[in-house]
Amino acid sequence: MLTALKFPPQMIKLILVCVSSPWFTLSLNGSCFGYFQGQKGIRQGDHMSPLLFTICMEYLSRVLTVVTEKMEFNYHPLCRAMKLSHLCFADDLLMFCRGDIWSIRVILKAFDTFSNASGFEMNYDKSNIHFNGICSTEVDNILRMSGFKEGQLPFKYLGIPISYKRRAIGDCSRLVEKVVAKLRGWGAKKNYLWSASEQFGKTPAVSWESVCSDKRYGGLGIVNSRQWNLAMIGKFTWWLASKSDHLWIKWVDHVYMKSTNWFNVPIHSFIAWMCVKQRLLTKDRLLNFGMIIDGRCELCSSADETHAHLFYQCPFSVRCWCLLQKWLDIQLPGQDIIGWCVNWRCRSLLKTQVLFAAVVALLYIIWQSRNLCRLEHWVRTPTEVIKEVKLLIQQRLQSRRWPSKFQLLIHGLCL
Repeated sequence: MLTALKFPPQMIKLILVCVSSPWFTLSLNGSCFGYFQGQKGIRQGDHMSPLLFTICMEYLSRVLTVVTEKMEFNYHPLCRAMKLSHLCFADDLLMFCRGDIWSIRVILKAFDTFSNASGFEMNYDKSNIHFNGICSTEVDNILRMSGFKEGQLPFKYLGIPISYKRRAIGDCSRLVEKVVAKLRGWGAKKNYLWSASEQFGKTPAVSWESVCSDKRYGGLGIVNSRQWNLAMIGKFTWWLASKSDHLWIKWVDHVYMKSTNWFNVPIHSFIAWMCVKQRLLTKDRLLNFGMIIDGRCELCSSADETHAHLFYQCPFSVRCWCLLQKWLDIQLPGQDIIGWCVNWRCRSLLKTQVLFAAVVALLYIIWQSRNLCRLEHWVRTPTEVIKEVKLLIQQRLQSRRWPSKFQLLIHGLCL
C-alpha cells in the first residue's frame, strides 16, 4: 500500500520498523511487570495510529475513485455532479451509489481490494445498507448479494439523525444538550468572576474584555466566543464566495447555491459606492499622493484619469454604456447614473432590480478592466464587458423563483 502511494523506500522501512517491533509492559498497582513483544503491530492509542489510519483511508479513497469511474457504476442522483462516492470520518465510512446491483458490486469489489492490501475487514454486524425509492424485489436481490442488513432511516451519524427529510431544530437537541452539560461544568469557575446563575447576579470582578485579552497583556487568554463565532461565519462566507476546495463548500455551492456567483453582488455594490464617493484610487488621486507621475487614463490615454472621465467620459466607458442601454432598452444620463437609478421610478420591481444590478455590475467591470489594463496590459472590448454583465444578471435571475407574470421579461433578458 505504501509503495502504491509512492512513499520513499526509506520512509516505508522506518514505518515498518515501528509497526513490527513494538514492546509492551503491564502497569499494575503502580508498578510495571513484564516486557513482551507485540504480535499485531501498533495498538489503538499509539501516536502513529491516526496517521497510519489516515494513510489507509487515503488508499481506500483512491481505490474507490478508480473503480467508480467505470461505466457500470452509477452515482447517487445528488452526488453525480460532484462525483461523490464516499465519506470517511475516523473509523466510520459512508458509501453512496444509485440503488442498482451493478453499482453496489463495484463498491464491494473496491473494498475487497482495500481489504487485501490493508488487512482491514468489514464488520457486517455493524454495517447497514439504506434504500429509498427502490422496489422490494430489487432490495431483496441487493441484500442477498451484499450480505448487509437493511437499515432504517433516520439513523444517527456523529450523534445527528441522518434522513432524506429536512432536519428540524429538535433533531440537534442531543448535540445542544452535550454542549450545555459541558458548560455547566464550568459554573463554579464562572461564579468566581461572575454569576453562574441567570437568576442571581453580581458585579463582575473583572471585565469580560480583560479576561479575553492575551496573557501577554494581563488577560487569561480565554476565547471570546461571540467574536470567534463571527470570525468563523466570515471565514465560511469567504470560502463560499471564493468556492474554496472543501467538500462542504462544494456541496453547498452545487445543491443550494446552484453554482451562482452570489458574492459578486456585495462586491459590485461596494465598488459602486466607492465610485459615488469618488474614493477609488484613480490616477488623479495617486498623483496628489505623489505615487505616480503619469496621470493619463489607462484605457484611452487621451485625458487625465478622474472618476468622471474613467466611468462616464472615456471612449471605452461611453461605448459600454451605449451597449447596456441598447440591451435594456432604456435611456441613461451621461453623469451620476447611480443617483439617477435611485430616483428612477418604474412600476415593475423586476425591471428596477435588473437596471440597478446591471449599472452596478458595469461600474465594477469598468474598474476591473482599468486594473487589468494597468497591471496586465490587457484590455477587454466593450462587447466582452457587456457580455459579462449579461451573464451576471442572467445568473441572478435564474437563481430565484419569479412569478409567472415576469417569465416573458426574464426570457427576453436571458436570450
